[in-house]
Amino acid sequence: MKFRMWMVVSGLLVVYLAVGLWTTSVSSKPVDIAGSALSSGQQGSMALERTWRQLRLPWENWEQIPGFLPKSSNSVYVSVEPQQSVYQPQDVSALLHFASAGNTVIFAVSQQDAVLQKLNVSVNPISEHTVRTLSGPHKKWSNTSFTTADELNGAGLQVAQKLWRDGQGNVLGAVFKQGNGSMVLWAAPSVWENGTIDKGDNFQFVWNLIGNRKVFWDEYGHGLSSQSLIKWMFHGWRLLALILFILALFLYLYKNLWRFGPVRNPQLEPPMQGTDFMDALAWQMTRPALRRNQYEHLVPLVQKRLAQHGRYRGVATIEAATKWIEARRAPELSAVWQAWMKLADAGYQAKRWREFLKLTRTLLKQAEDYREESTDSEARMGHEVRHTK
Repeated sequence: MKFRMWMVVSGLLVVYLAVGLWTTSVSSKPVDIAGSALSSGQQGSMALERTWRQLRLPWENWEQIPGFLPKSSNSVYVSVEPQQSVYQPQDVSALLHFASAGNTVIFAVSQQDAVLQKLNVSVNPISEHTVRTLSGPHKKWSNTSFTTADELNGAGLQVAQKLWRDGQGNVLGAVFKQGNGSMVLWAAPSVWENGTIDKGDNFQFVWNLIGNRKVFWDEYGHGLSSQSLIKWMFHGWRLLALILFILALFLYLYKNLWRFGPVRNPQLEPPMQGTDFMDALAWQMTRPALRRNQYEHLVPLVQKRLAQHGRYRGVATIEAATKWIEARRAPELSAVWQAWMKLADAGYQAKRWREFLKLTRTLLKQAEDYREESTDSEARMGHEVRHTK
């Protein structure tokens, strides 16, 4: 099989799409409703989302991997009770990069998570109780109403910029400086839930934590992902690569299919003869499905061309073509003619098709050369006869 560049390009494109399908996870619905803004249950967070939208504040339910978060600043990414095994090391790195760009990442969890491990913080169980007071940086909340059964612990808290403690002294929240932004860990997810967001100062506390910023609410961590192949292809550097690929494809098609060269003056365009004619015809004949039919037309065409060289006005036959070739008294031309006749008499043979085309080109090229020499000789002879008279 002949090597062609379009095969390589098609193969690379297939591999590209296969990698995209392999790396993208597609799911139809969340498998865990706790902390999901799409859930209206007691543990969901739809009430907060509806309130945010009624205030006409920007909110987006984020169903992509964290690596696709925009790099703009002054936004907040909130993840409430994500599944424990969803976030991988590359996701944690993407969240840290997002925070470093001037954004805030809030993780409200009641179990150990990859983000907490990265910050060297753990979630420890304590006796379940209702938090009525909450003391934090620059403010003390005395009318909160949510329950918790966990607290934050670990060596990482020593480098935290701010801490929130309940009335019993348990650390429920911590703020860590991350580049131009911050990472916030929170051990009481219930404050974000539908059943408690409207009690006491809970909403005011959440508002103070998020601020008047665009919210990216984590649904990817709940098992919901619309990580489609199209979004994977058109993200980041892949979009530039795809644009360059389309541009290269357009230039290739323009050069090979639509542009046949500069327009030439018809008066200077020579008639199609010999090799030029056979090159164009041979290209068409290389189509495997048409070869047998084209062979049946090629043999009489060659006979006709040779008979025309001999100025034979009758039917173009093998005898007429042979008579003209023998009259040339050229051993090389005769040898090519005999080899061509042997293949022509044998009929169409798929295995010897290219050999037959090559012999045809050679035969017509040599016949064209000998015809021109014969024409020149006849012209000189005619000139001498007229000069003698």
